[in-house]
Amino acid sequence: MGNEHDVPYPESPGHLTPRAAALWRGLGPNHASTVGRRALLQAALEAMDRAEGARQAIAVDGMVTKTGASGAIHLNPLVKAERDARQQFVAIWRALRLDCGPAYSEPAKDPEPDTPLDEYLRELAANTDEFLPRLSQPAAVPPKRKRTRKEKVNA
Repeated sequence: MGNEHDVPYPESPGHLTPRAAALWRGLGPNHASTVGRRALLQAALEAMDRAEGARQAIAVDGMVTKTGASGAIHLNPLVKAERDARQQFVAIWRALRLDCGPAYSEPAKDPEPDTPLDEYLRELAANTDEFLPRLSQPAAVPPKRKRTRKEKVNA
């Protein structure tokens, strides 16, 4: 009987972008060896691809949209989609314990040539607080509404 380390790591899912597929191949074998961790890695990479796709669409369409009927100007809905996808990516990345840490915030003594992935992760590490909600602050609780006379009578 072969041991589980003899089984080759699965190929990256076909729908991932080349950058996400490169991360799958580079990180997967060492950091996502179980089925559950592979599923999380795939979800993180899909979120990264969604954020990048939204960012590219925003670059083309602009940050705001104008309604045809009234001419009102609104924030492009893809801005929220990009933010949400980045939040998902960072949350899953941290759940997998792949957060960038000091390696991406401080240059190494003998730095290797930067890749686009290194730049992206360094940017993510610098802007993580911008994308993640403050977990230490309690969620806002809406004020209680007064009961109507009908509700009081039926109570």
